[in-house]
Amino acid sequence: MVPFRVSLLAVLSALCLSSPLPGQVRALQPYSFREEFLQRVPISSAGIRVGVLTDVIGQRIDPARFFVYLPAHRSRSLCVEISSRDGRYGAEMEYRLDMVVPGRITLSIPSRHVSDLRGYRSHQIAVLARLGNSCERPDGEFVVASWVADHGTERVLVLVNSPAPEVDVLVPVHGNVVRRVRCSPVREGRAIAYNWQCHLALPHRGRRVDLHVVATAMGDEGLPVHLPVHVP
Repeated sequence: MVPFRVSLLAVLSALCLSSPLPGQVRALQPYSFREEFLQRVPISSAGIRVGVLTDVIGQRIDPARFFVYLPAHRSRSLCVEISSRDGRYGAEMEYRLDMVVPGRITLSIPSRHVSDLRGYRSHQIAVLARLGNSCERPDGEFVVASWVADHGTERVLVLVNSPAPEVDVLVPVHGNVVRRVRCSPVREGRAIAYNWQCHLALPHRGRRVDLHVVATAMGDEGLPVHLPVHVP
């Protein structure tokens, strides 16, 4: 499997835009791309895997592209990690943002495994996209990704991998008030790359929201994982 360097789901060729056919949206090509598809389902997956997507369940994906909602920013790159729930597919890519206008943008995936990926649905592949000046250590906001072009962003799906029996997401409401949202375990198919799904209605549209993922075992909460997300 592609080695992931960070615990939350990220990478290095010149910025180029594909030439769209009439009526198609121009897709941003990756500056760098790396992927792997395993013929057998792995037994386990180490570390936390997180995806931040629009809350769309069951839609077929187009393995050649996905979408993100890009805010105004000063970052050089968008760092993306893709991981299938069954652990068979993993990809890392970097998109250069020097000439990209904020808004919903289309991102190209130059995969050699298109035929293998066509069988996956939108909730079966996690996408984690984060702004940064370096994809070695991205430190910007996470942005909401989507496999569906025109789906709204009123609800967000956070995908997490944790062996803990309970996982929650802490959502700031106003001031010091925090809403705790209980995540639900994935009960369908093999849950290797992630095994929890968290359905969130996020406040503060058009700005950053500082989420925290908390895993609880034997009554003890682990250290919260910070997830700064820009809400479209």
